[in-house]
Amino acid sequence: MDREVAEVIQPVACGLDVHSAIIVACLVRSGPSGGPRYEERSFPTALQGLRELRDWLFASGCQAVGMEATGVYWMPVFAALEGHVQMTVGNPNHMQNLRGHKTDRKDARWIAGLVRHDLIRPSFVPKQEFRDARELTRFRRQLIQARTSMRNEVQRLLARQGVTLGTVLSNVFGTSGMAILESLAEGRSVVDELPKLIHHSVKKKLGMLTAALEAPLFPVPRKRWRCNSAAGSRGGKHPDVEAHRSADGPSQALAGVADEYSRHQPHIRVCDPCRDRCGHERGPPRNTYPPGRA
Repeated sequence: MDREVAEVIQPVACGLDVHSAIIVACLVRSGPSGGPRYEERSFPTALQGLRELRDWLFASGCQAVGMEATGVYWMPVFAALEGHVQMTVGNPNHMQNLRGHKTDRKDARWIAGLVRHDLIRPSFVPKQEFRDARELTRFRRQLIQARTSMRNEVQRLLARQGVTLGTVLSNVFGTSGMAILESLAEGRSVVDELPKLIHHSVKKKLGMLTAALEAPLFPVPRKRWRCNSAAGSRGGKHPDVEAHRSADGPSQALAGVADEYSRHQPHIRVCDPCRDRCGHERGPPRNTYPPGRA
């Protein structure tokens, strides 16, 4: 963009190469001879850095700013400059620099030239209220997916233990199902407490529920944390969100499994960088199997 190959639309323009920790800015304006004159600066992405960037653009008389829509890094920059200068957010595929010229400073200069000559097709950026609603929608979808994943895991755990709770209750995670899961997670006698746990609408299924819960669920205590992660406490925080916030439960359970084969851990760590996970996935040494099955 050093050569005057297109009409100058913006007398003073700025290109931003935005990263997670730093913003490389290149300001371009017409020099005394009519050619472009560049001024480059770097700013941190913290709030103070964004303020310094905005003040610098004001002091320079910048009229248009352009940047690539790189992940989510462009969003706070756009929010800080929105309403103060003309903002252009473009598709990175439409703004790529020439091969062999990929540095932060060269990218910022290239974007500044594109903005100066109005060669960027702007992407649609909705208003702030719609951007907030979009973020809430995406976050809600992530929570629903996490909840669904945890519920599917509980269903698989129950099926592996022979507990056919899903064939009796239409919703295993309803009022009655959650009460039963909480009782299972705490290690209480579910069959004895069953009449008190279930809702009156499923009282007629008491016999079927009793038969479904007679399977030997959780023969060892370390399996309970998985059910407890999904059941949680009805009076506490959202169980499906809390289940994904900590790996303490599975870490302690895996440590208990590894105790029996602790003498093999040094060899596993030397052979595989995955360390403990390698041993849990591969199982015990093959010489523990009977002859003919190794």
